[in-house]
Amino acid sequence: MKKYKILKKKFIRVSNRVLYRIQALRNFGNVKKGDIGGYIGSEKNLAQEGLCWVFDNATVTDNARVEGNAMIRNNACVCNNAVVKGSAIVRNYAEIRDNAKILDCAVIEDDAIIHNHATVKDYARVMGRVFIYDNAIVSGDAIVNGYVLVHDYVHIYGQAEVSGFAELEDNVKIYGNAYISKYVTVKNYAKIYDCAVATGQTRITSYAEVYGNALVADNSVITGNAKIFGNARICDKACICGNAKVYGKAIVCGSSLVKGKSEVYGHAKLFDFVKVCGNARVYGNTQLRFGTVNSNIEKNVNILRKIASSFNIFPRNNKYIFYINVKKVKEGIYRYRRYYDSNAPLELRTGHTVFARKDNDGIPIEVPFFWDLNRNTLLAIEVELKDIISVQSKCIFVKKFEVLEEVTL
Repeated sequence: MKKYKILKKKFIRVSNRVLYRIQALRNFGNVKKGDIGGYIGSEKNLAQEGLCWVFDNATVTDNARVEGNAMIRNNACVCNNAVVKGSAIVRNYAEIRDNAKILDCAVIEDDAIIHNHATVKDYARVMGRVFIYDNAIVSGDAIVNGYVLVHDYVHIYGQAEVSGFAELEDNVKIYGNAYISKYVTVKNYAKIYDCAVATGQTRITSYAEVYGNALVADNSVITGNAKIFGNARICDKACICGNAKVYGKAIVCGSSLVKGKSEVYGHAKLFDFVKVCGNARVYGNTQLRFGTVNSNIEKNVNILRKIASSFNIFPRNNKYIFYINVKKVKEGIYRYRRYYDSNAPLELRTGHTVFARKDNDGIPIEVPFFWDLNRNTLLAIEVELKDIISVQSKCIFVKKFEVLEEVTL
């Protein structure tokens, strides 16, 4: 026995197509005998078998097919050669077009548009003003929400979530518990998986992979065959490219660049304009600001040699004497700030110990005349070897130092 009939006298015209209201002939599912449904073009649009139904003002036209236990609700539209079946739900103002398929228990809602040869299946949910097209697939328990564009053989699955204004294209895979938000762009065979997070205006392209518990944020770029994993953090305008790897609890930020076959790992931190290239390894508790690294750097490894080459000095009893340019305020009181440091200047007093601020990554000590600072006083300070955090060309970072005395040239 048929479950519905077409009401030939109740029709509408949509793009030169005549669509007719349907009416239930018997009880099934949540539909009662006599209930008025939405609009279809003919019986080929809605199966007489199963619990499938077209509700409200929803429309199913052309060669589109709704079958199984699928439901089309509100003002949703299914047209062309699209198929909605299983226990799928299409509602609100969603549109399913062309050869798209909505299967299993998938839900498409709000103003989402699924078209071309795209497929949404399993328990996936698509909402907002999302566009999914070409041969893209959304499956598993994945959620796509917001104003996202997904196309060109992209596959989103597992419990991954994509939101905001993100764009995914060209064979990208997003899976596991990965989370993508805001204006992220992912394309060209890139992968984001496990519990990784990509946010801000990040670009992840060209076979790059972000996984583990890694975070990529702001305006970062991950490209080439680069891999970001572990608990690594990439932010600001950092760029990781080539075959570079950043992992462990490493942080790369500012406008730092890691490229080639270099690796940054452990608790290493790169700030500002650091460039790591070649086969360099930066690890341990190393903290770098500015400069180029093309050889291995680890805290306390070759630190004596690096200070000797940059400052031409050697320690005595594991203590160094450095000289810094400062501004003299009055006798015994000075102010010190690195040339490009935006923090408030440190106040130095003769005979006192100066500590790095809690929100800082060490006090920078430079070769006195490396920058033209136009300061009026040269001050001697003492630093213990154990308090040196890292060494760069012409600069070191320290936890603390003792102010000795003013030096007369």
